[in-house]
Amino acid sequence: MLVPTSAWRSNLSKKTLDKVQGLLPDYFVPGNPIDLVAGLNLSVIKPVLETVMQSGEVDSVMFIFVEAQRSKGPNIKESGGTGIDMAKYWDAAMEQVSPEIDGLHALAHEIGVPLYITANVRSGSIVNGTEDISNELPMIYKQVESSCAAISAMAHYHHYLQGAQS
Repeated sequence: MLVPTSAWRSNLSKKTLDKVQGLLPDYFVPGNPIDLVAGLNLSVIKPVLETVMQSGEVDSVMFIFVEAQRSKGPNIKESGGTGIDMAKYWDAAMEQVSPEIDGLHALAHEIGVPLYITANVRSGSIVNGTEDISNELPMIYKQVESSCAAISAMAHYHHYLQGAQS
């Protein structure tokens, strides 16, 4: 899921949404946030992010890729239920997305739009508040709330800098 964060606009322009829609399946529902839809060919993540970042309509973007809970609970077929264990599918998706994280980070730097990544992948700098943060690796937040707090802090800092220049 992509969340363009410019004042949490409810809509991106028709032009931007049309470009995004051209990258996604017919059942994509245009709007903000941009749901990258289940069953997606993961190779469209970068082009969709690039389209949104280059639109000039966003101040930052939050990319959320967090797997569903892994459970062998009573609803799973092996336990007598009708559901399926999604762990192997999430493992495959994570294997495809993890290498893309560095490319997304580089794209954000190239375009100049901050990218806040919320994912449980094993890449980049996992942010928990105790590390030295480098610009060379993407910062990956484990919780959406942490990404939101970072975006809020940066917005407040930007506002502070604007006031200091007046």
